[in-house]
Amino acid sequence: MFKHENYLTLKEDFDKDNIHYIWKFPNNYGASVVRREDSYGFHQGLFELAVIKYNEKGKWDIDYDTHITNDVIGYLNEQSVNSLLDEIIKLDIKVEESGIDD
Repeated sequence: MFKHENYLTLKEDFDKDNIHYIWKFPNNYGASVVRREDSYGFHQGLFELAVIKYNEKGKWDIDYDTHITNDVIGYLNEQSVNSLLDEIIKLDIKVEESGIDD
């Protein structure tokens, strides 16, 4: 379905309409992809993606400060998600040392 399966840290398929996948890439960025009732594109069978970053403790938060987006991106088909994953894995390495609570 999605690319970069070897970087998946979470894969929850509750049913065909409710999924949550999380990737962590070597550059300390990742992605959270959801399809659930409150996500943008749910009623069309589409996905929502957030660019995330990890701190030195391995905790993550949404990163609103990349050239990819300053928010979540909704209404994505599988091909669009894969294209964004390809962009996220190429971002410059960034370790957040503070600002993300445990």
